[in-house]
Amino acid sequence: MIKVRTAVTEKNQAAQSNDHCHPAANHRCLVLWLYINMRMELMAPVGSWESLQAAIQAGADSVYFGVEHLNMRVKSAASLTLADIPEIVARCAANGIKAYLTLNTTMYDHDRQLISAIITKSKEAGIAAIIAADFAVIQECRKQGMSLHISTQ
Repeated sequence: MIKVRTAVTEKNQAAQSNDHCHPAANHRCLVLWLYINMRMELMAPVGSWESLQAAIQAGADSVYFGVEHLNMRVKSAASLTLADIPEIVARCAANGIKAYLTLNTTMYDHDRQLISAIITKSKEAGIAAIIAADFAVIQECRKQGMSLHISTQ
């Protein structure tokens, strides 16, 4: 029988060998156990250049934002544009942060060209993934080979 060991397994065994720090023992041990076993991603919403800077300064692991009128935050945030995508990605990359782009509204036939352009620009710029809610966006992401996450609105 071959035994495979990973860094997570070894850390988990080390944490379990400390009887005083079992996950159920107290809050601090639970947080330590979660950090060792499950790396969570702190994702911040961005709707303006100021909120992007705030997310970077606050230590976010990733940000999500929308451009043009094809995202759920368009009415509550300053409008970012298609042309802003490369600069947002560059600022995020310089700070070790992933950038996700939302296309999470209901799409219509007249949106198809813009959807395609946004996904093309996102892929070229290095967006980590598109967050989508509509099948038209999902289909275009698959067509272009763009990473995709599903938005549950």
